[in-house]
Amino acid sequence: MSSSTEPSHAQAVSHQVTAFIEGLKEAIVVSMAAAAEGIRLESEVARVMQRMGAYHAVLEGIESQKQALRDLLKQNRSAAEKESLRFQLKLLDQQTIAVLTRSGLPAEVAKQTVAKQLSEPARDAKGRIAKN
Repeated sequence: MSSSTEPSHAQAVSHQVTAFIEGLKEAIVVSMAAAAEGIRLESEVARVMQRMGAYHAVLEGIESQKQALRDLLKQNRSAAEKESLRFQLKLLDQQTIAVLTRSGLPAEVAKQTVAKQLSEPARDAKGRIAKN
């Protein structure tokens, strides 16, 4: 009787080993897929961070130019020169909005962000500070 149980026991063990090996294969495949996905995600994060760094550098450059123009506005200049400087500031504001929009910020939010940053008060046609 013991001989009839042995093949059945051996078959059961063989089935268990086979199932274990199949489970390991599946776990390895799933682990490899997860690792590949992780690498892809890390690569995407690195790409986005690099892109954000580039946008930041552009925005810093624009802000530096704007500050130089603001400093010139504070100096004793003719009305025409001041108007030209204000126009240049507006162009740089538009450039800032374009960069912010391109970086993924909605256009309206970008416009509001730039509007809140403006330190130069609104002026009337004669160059005087406009009253609200």
